[in-house]
Amino acid sequence: MELSFNRQAELNSLYNQIMVRENVLLYGSTGIGKSYFIKKLKAKLEGRRVCFYRSLRGIISTQQYLNELIRDMREVAKSYSNLDYQLRRFLESHPIYQYETLAHLNSWFQDLTITLSQIGLDFLFVFDDIHEWEDEDEMEFLYEHFRILNQASNCQILLASNRNTILKINGFKITAFKLGAIPIESIWKEPMDWQEKAYKYSQGNTIFLIETIQYCENNKGDFEAARASLMNDYHPVLGKIKKRFTKLQWRLLRAIAFEEIVEQPHSFEFLVRHKLGAASSVERALRNLSDSQMILKTDNGWKLSNIIYQRWLQWLYSKAI
Repeated sequence: MELSFNRQAELNSLYNQIMVRENVLLYGSTGIGKSYFIKKLKAKLEGRRVCFYRSLRGIISTQQYLNELIRDMREVAKSYSNLDYQLRRFLESHPIYQYETLAHLNSWFQDLTITLSQIGLDFLFVFDDIHEWEDEDEMEFLYEHFRILNQASNCQILLASNRNTILKINGFKITAFKLGAIPIESIWKEPMDWQEKAYKYSQGNTIFLIETIQYCENNKGDFEAARASLMNDYHPVLGKIKKRFTKLQWRLLRAIAFEEIVEQPHSFEFLVRHKLGAASSVERALRNLSDSQMILKTDNGWKLSNIIYQRWLQWLYSKAI
């Protein structure tokens, strides 16, 4: 079954923010469709912005970061003769071997900004998956690059992350834009019972919803059979993650998965209900799970960051709790 995920209203809203030159942090849970949404936005901005896109997933060194950013920029520049010429001149005079750390790159970005400011085009730098940047100790230098780029009146920034972390950088203002679950009525005008169950089960998470629907169709609309089959297929892979955590961290993950939203994870009732022990130990476990991005804090409380992990834990321990 071919699905239509209509996010036109959200797309128009974000487009308007870009057109009035706002810097934007696009955030939403893993699998909600941020990268696909950015692809649609780039298409809508064609002729209005020159978009440079770079995902920060899997970046482990300054040289890799710079190499991949340059490659992306050069590919885009091929469509603009003056930009292509000026960028080649800039890169010839700024050999990348000179830059060993993110801090050293400040001067590179400052000179790049000067070059771009002299070109009669408007630029949008898109940095996707910023939550996956591996060296947290250097995040402040990464943020500084955003500020430097934004110094040019014709450059702005779009960041994408799985959480709302408004950046506090002097001279750099950014607006949060939440990408939520796509409404069920945007997918089906009159959903069948199993479609409603699939939507609720996936919480409207685009990637997980598509997979759940496929399993439902393979099981002729039998949602319970589809769910069991889906989780059985996930189990060999997800089962391996347990070794990454202490016993307390694992119990806490399981408890949050079953309650789905936990407003007060230090409360006596929650600790006793799930046999978690001392509040001080739970606080440390909570902090470690948050640092590893397994859980996140929302306006309503703590939850698992990945709906697939949540559903798997619920399935795995459904008889134990």
